[in-house]
Formats: sequence, structure tokens, C-alpha cells
Amino acid sequence: MRAHFVPVDEELRTPDYFPDFVRERRELLAEAMTGVLDAFAPSALTGDFMAEDPASGERLTFAAFGDSTDDPKAVLLVYASANGAFWETTLPLRDLQFFLSDLENGYSAALTIGGESVELESGAEAVELPLGPLTARGTLEEWRSVLERELMELSPSEERPELPVPTPWQGERVPFPIGDSE
Repeated sequence: MRAHFVPVDEELRTPDYFPDFVRERRELLAEAMTGVLDAFAPSALTGDFMAEDPASGERLTFAAFGDSTDDPKAVLLVYASANGAFWETTLPLRDLQFFLSDLENGYSAALTIGGESVELESGAEAVELPLGPLTARGTLEEWRSVLERELMELSPSEERPELPVPTPWQGERVPFPIGDSE
């Protein structure tokens, strides 16, 4: 009877309880059918794992340090990792703000990150910045959002850790959506 999804409660198999029998059998059949469909469904739909992200396993973390949001000496600490490789540098916040403002205002812009120069033409669809083993990519709005988030969490300058002299990244880079940064 179980193989045919018939309720095992004998009381349900009497004429007085036929509507309850039908309701119980419908639930058993629905559970069985859901199990069959889940077995053939793509794992992204069943929730067995998160949708595959090209940046899975990679990490990009920012931390802002300065005496105020207008501090010309404020910096953004950048920490990037991918494929077991780690890279970190500091980036003057003012330089990043000017870079984004120039792009927003329709100008070409240049920025130096970890000893590497980046130039973007005005009207670029996305802003891609090489950050060690990652190429962080996002719209101007996404970059502004990340910058605003970091300025809201601005730490005092004296708490900034000392970093080694930045060196340009040598090796391949992995694409990373800037919205996934921490």
C-alpha cells in the first residue's frame, strides 16, 4: 500500500472518511512527486548549493582609514585573495573619489593602484580595476555604493596597519563583482 501512496490509517479507508482519505493520499502523492522532480531539477533551483559564482572562493575586502571623510590623507586598505594568493595595498581615498567623479562627469580617468596604472575612457559601461589577483568590476553606482559604505565605517588614521611597499600583481586575474566585496 505504501508503494501506491495509500494512507495506512485504516479508519481513513471507510466510506465516512473518504474525503480525509483523498486529502491524505493527495499529500503523499505530492511529496513523492516533489521528490522525483527535485532529483531531476538543476541544483540551483533546489537550493542544494548557491548559484555558481565565477568569483567563488575569492575575497575582496576594503577598510577606510582617516580623520574624517574629507581628510586628504585618508586611505582605503585593499585586501584581495584568489587561488591561495594574497595581495594588499593602500589607495588614497581622494584619488579614487576623483577617478569616479571624472568618469561620472564624462571624462577619461586614470588611477594608480599598487604601482599599476589604470586608464578608463569616458562612457565605459563598467569600471574594472585590477586589485591584485582580482579584477573588480561594477557600474559607477556600485563603486560609489562601496565607497560610501567604507566612508560610513571610517576608522581613525592611527589604527591603520603598516603595509609593505605595494608591488604590481604578477599573474592572472579572476573577475570579481564589486558588489560582493566586504
